[in-house]
Amino acid sequence: MVAAEATGCAGPLKGTSLTALPLEHTTWKDWLSRHPGTLVLSTETGFVRDYGRDPYEGYDKVARLMFSVSHRDERIPVKEWVLGVSIGTARKAYPFGALDRATGGAGELKDSVGGQPVVVRYDRENRTARAFDAQQQPLPGVMAFWFAWVAFNPGTEVFFPAR
Repeated sequence: MVAAEATGCAGPLKGTSLTALPLEHTTWKDWLSRHPGTLVLSTETGFVRDYGRDPYEGYDKVARLMFSVSHRDERIPVKEWVLGVSIGTARKAYPFGALDRATGGAGELKDSVGGQPVVVRYDRENRTARAFDAQQQPLPGVMAFWFAWVAFNPGTEVFFPAR
């Protein structure tokens, strides 16, 4: 299975082909329960910033976008949280609302992206979703608002659960 590639746009790797790596976006409680030896980066960065404050707090509750986007797609609400998965040239978005309906709030979903089998694990309580290949290896995925994912990935297939 080939993960999606991107091209560096700035810095010493500008123009270089980059391979996406798996990452997770979850609660600290969830992460720490699964990775108890985790070390945390210090907030002493040398910059004046309140790292205890979320600059995007409430952003998901308003219709307005902070950023202009060149590509809009109205198949799902612009601020629906999605897990975006890329395999080769195939792109698929898994809206959290659809995952919630398909899994009952937590569980696994078997699907495919670009003809490759994937398993998506969704967890409503920790507001997270992760994708794995047929060998249960984590796949690169991006959790983002729909408008942000589709702006960079127009033509994305969208998962809708069977009725």
